[in-house]
Amino acid sequence: DVPAVSSEEMSSVLDAALGGSLFEVFSEFHFEPAAAASLSQVHLGVLKETGEQVAVKVQRPGIDKKIKSDLDILDILSQFLDQQFEDLRVFELPELVKSVRRTLIKELDFTLELSNMDIARSYAGDGDVKIPRTYKAYSSKRVLVMEYFEGIRFRDILPAGKEKRERVAKQGLHAAVKQIL
Repeated sequence: DVPAVSSEEMSSVLDAALGGSLFEVFSEFHFEPAAAASLSQVHLGVLKETGEQVAVKVQRPGIDKKIKSDLDILDILSQFLDQQFEDLRVFELPELVKSVRRTLIKELDFTLELSNMDIARSYAGDGDVKIPRTYKAYSSKRVLVMEYFEGIRFRDILPAGKEKRERVAKQGLHAAVKQIL
Protein backbone atom coordinates (compact mmCIF):
# COMPACT_ATOMS: atom_id res chain seq x y z
CA ASP A 1 0.00 0.00 0.00
CA VAL A 2 2.85 2.38 -0.79
CA PRO A 3 1.87 5.47 -2.79
CA ALA A 4 2.80 5.31 -6.46
CA VAL A 5 5.60 7.39 -7.95
CA SER A 6 4.48 9.90 -10.58
CA SER A 7 4.44 8.87 -14.22
CA GLU A 8 7.04 11.56 -15.04
CA GLU A 9 9.51 10.16 -12.52
CA MET A 10 8.92 6.57 -13.64
CA SER A 11 9.26 7.61 -17.27
CA SER A 12 12.67 9.19 -16.60
CA VAL A 13 13.90 6.06 -14.76
CA LEU A 14 12.73 3.86 -17.63
CA ASP A 15 14.18 6.10 -20.33
CA ALA A 16 17.57 6.12 -18.58
CA ALA A 17 17.55 2.36 -18.04
CA LEU A 18 16.47 1.60 -21.61
CA GLY A 19 18.86 4.12 -23.17
CA GLY A 20 16.07 5.95 -24.98
CA SER A 21 12.35 6.56 -24.90
CA LEU A 22 10.30 3.82 -23.31
CA PHE A 23 8.00 4.03 -26.34
CA GLU A 24 10.84 2.70 -28.51
CA VAL A 25 10.45 -0.58 -26.56
CA PHE A 26 6.77 -0.58 -25.58
CA SER A 27 3.81 -0.06 -27.89
CA GLU A 28 1.65 0.31 -24.77
CA PHE A 29 2.67 1.26 -21.26
CA HIS A 30 0.33 1.69 -18.29
CA PHE A 31 1.63 4.42 -16.01
CA GLU A 32 -0.88 3.46 -13.32
CA PRO A 33 1.05 0.76 -11.45
CA ALA A 34 -0.39 -2.72 -11.02
CA ALA A 35 1.49 -2.86 -7.70
CA ALA A 36 3.62 -0.51 -5.63
CA ALA A 37 6.09 -1.49 -2.93
CA SER A 38 8.86 0.17 -0.96
CA LEU A 39 11.69 -0.43 -3.49
CA SER A 40 9.82 -0.51 -6.77
CA GLN A 41 6.52 -0.61 -8.56
CA VAL A 42 5.20 -2.80 -11.36
CA HIS A 43 3.61 -1.52 -14.54
CA LEU A 44 2.01 -3.40 -17.40
CA GLY A 45 3.20 -2.92 -20.94
CA VAL A 46 3.25 -4.46 -24.39
CA LEU A 47 6.55 -5.09 -26.15
CA LYS A 48 6.64 -3.33 -29.50
CA GLU A 49 8.83 -6.03 -31.07
CA THR A 50 6.69 -9.08 -30.21
CA GLY A 51 3.31 -7.77 -29.03
CA GLU A 52 3.68 -9.69 -25.77
CA GLN A 53 2.14 -8.29 -22.61
CA VAL A 54 4.80 -7.88 -19.92
CA ALA A 55 5.18 -6.78 -16.32
CA VAL A 56 7.76 -4.03 -15.90
CA LYS A 57 9.28 -3.72 -12.44
CA VAL A 58 10.79 -0.26 -12.03
CA GLN A 59 12.93 0.82 -9.11
CA ARG A 60 11.78 3.95 -7.31
CA PRO A 61 13.90 7.00 -8.14
CA GLY A 62 16.57 7.65 -5.51
CA ILE A 63 15.67 4.56 -3.45
CA ASP A 64 19.27 3.32 -3.49
CA LYS A 65 20.49 6.50 -1.76
CA LYS A 66 17.66 6.35 0.78
CA ILE A 67 18.35 2.71 1.58
CA LYS A 68 22.09 3.29 1.94
CA SER A 69 21.47 6.32 4.17
CA ASP A 70 19.07 4.35 6.37
CA LEU A 71 21.58 1.49 6.57
CA ASP A 72 24.33 3.93 7.63
CA ILE A 73 22.07 5.17 10.43
CA LEU A 74 21.31 1.59 11.48
CA ASP A 75 25.04 0.83 11.48
CA ILE A 76 25.81 3.77 13.78
CA LEU A 77 22.94 2.85 16.11
CA SER A 78 23.93 -0.81 16.25
CA GLN A 79 27.53 0.05 17.10
CA PHE A 80 26.41 2.50 19.79
CA LEU A 81 24.05 -0.05 21.35
CA ASP A 82 26.72 -2.75 21.17
CA GLN A 83 29.27 -0.52 22.93
CA GLN A 84 26.92 0.91 25.55
CA PHE A 85 24.80 -2.07 26.57
CA GLU A 86 26.61 -5.26 27.44
CA ASP A 87 23.34 -7.23 27.59
CA LEU A 88 22.73 -6.50 23.90
CA ARG A 89 26.11 -7.81 22.71
CA VAL A 90 24.74 -11.33 22.56
CA PHE A 91 22.61 -10.21 19.60
CA GLU A 92 25.69 -9.06 17.64
CA LEU A 93 23.78 -6.06 16.29
CA PRO A 94 26.64 -4.69 14.12
CA GLU A 95 26.92 -8.07 12.35
CA LEU A 96 23.17 -8.23 11.93
CA VAL A 97 23.16 -4.80 10.28
CA LYS A 98 26.01 -5.92 7.96
CA SER A 99 23.92 -8.91 6.93
CA VAL A 100 20.84 -6.75 6.32
CA ARG A 101 23.00 -4.35 4.29
CA ARG A 102 24.30 -7.14 2.04
CA THR A 103 20.77 -8.44 1.45
CA LEU A 104 19.21 -5.04 0.73
CA ILE A 105 22.02 -3.98 -1.61
CA LYS A 106 21.41 -7.18 -3.58
CA GLU A 107 17.68 -6.39 -3.67
CA LEU A 108 18.53 -3.12 -5.41
CA ASP A 109 20.16 -4.95 -8.33
CA PHE A 110 17.42 -6.33 -10.57
CA THR A 111 19.99 -8.15 -12.74
CA LEU A 112 20.48 -10.52 -9.78
CA GLU A 113 16.73 -11.02 -9.51
CA LEU A 114 16.55 -11.73 -13.25
CA SER A 115 19.31 -14.34 -12.91
CA ASN A 116 17.62 -15.93 -9.88
CA MET A 117 14.30 -16.09 -11.74
CA ASP A 118 15.95 -17.81 -14.69
CA ILE A 119 17.60 -20.36 -12.38
CA ALA A 120 14.38 -20.98 -10.44
CA ARG A 121 12.40 -21.39 -13.67
CA SER A 122 14.89 -24.00 -14.91
CA TYR A 123 14.24 -26.07 -11.77
CA ALA A 124 10.49 -25.48 -11.62
CA GLY A 125 9.92 -27.42 -14.83
CA ASP A 126 6.36 -27.83 -16.08
CA GLY A 127 4.75 -28.23 -12.66
CA ASP A 128 2.12 -26.12 -10.95
CA VAL A 129 4.59 -23.38 -9.95
CA LYS A 130 5.08 -20.83 -12.71
CA ILE A 131 7.98 -18.39 -12.79
CA PRO A 132 7.75 -15.62 -15.37
CA ARG A 133 10.10 -15.60 -18.36
CA THR A 134 12.49 -12.64 -18.23
CA TYR A 135 13.53 -10.26 -21.00
CA LYS A 136 17.21 -9.59 -20.48
CA ALA A 137 17.48 -7.27 -23.50
CA TYR A 138 15.12 -4.78 -21.84
CA SER A 139 16.18 -5.29 -18.22
CA SER A 140 18.89 -3.59 -16.20
CA LYS A 141 19.95 -2.94 -12.63
CA ARG A 142 16.88 -0.74 -12.10
CA VAL A 143 14.30 -2.26 -14.49
CA LEU A 144 13.14 -5.86 -14.77
CA VAL A 145 10.91 -6.84 -17.67
CA MET A 146 9.17 -10.19 -17.33
CA GLU A 147 6.34 -12.23 -18.74
CA TYR A 148 2.95 -11.21 -17.42
CA PHE A 149 0.30 -13.68 -16.45
CA GLU A 150 -2.75 -13.51 -14.25
CA GLY A 151 -2.48 -15.04 -10.84
CA ILE A 152 -4.00 -15.04 -7.41
CA ARG A 153 -2.38 -13.25 -4.52
CA PHE A 154 -1.56 -15.60 -1.69
CA ARG A 155 -3.59 -13.56 0.79
CA ASP A 156 -6.64 -13.97 -1.48
CA ILE A 157 -6.38 -17.76 -1.20
CA LEU A 158 -6.83 -17.73 2.58
CA PRO A 159 -10.64 -17.67 2.60
CA ALA A 160 -10.80 -20.32 -0.15
CA GLY A 161 -10.85 -23.31 2.13
CA LYS A 162 -8.46 -25.63 3.92
CA GLU A 163 -7.89 -28.02 0.98
CA LYS A 164 -6.82 -25.25 -1.40
CA ARG A 165 -4.51 -23.67 1.20
CA GLU A 166 -2.90 -27.05 1.89
CA ARG A 167 -2.41 -27.71 -1.84
CA VAL A 168 -0.77 -24.29 -2.33
CA ALA A 169 1.45 -24.81 0.74
CA LYS A 170 2.56 -28.25 -0.54
CA GLN A 171 3.28 -26.86 -4.01
CA GLY A 172 5.32 -24.02 -2.52
CA LEU A 173 7.26 -26.36 -0.25
CA HIS A 174 7.92 -28.77 -3.12
CA ALA A 175 9.20 -25.94 -5.35
CA ALA A 176 11.45 -24.58 -2.58
CA VAL A 177 12.92 -28.00 -1.76
CA LYS A 178 13.50 -28.73 -5.45
CA GLN A 179 15.38 -25.42 -5.86
CA ILE A 180 17.46 -26.04 -2.74
CA LEU A 181 18.42 -29.56 -3.75
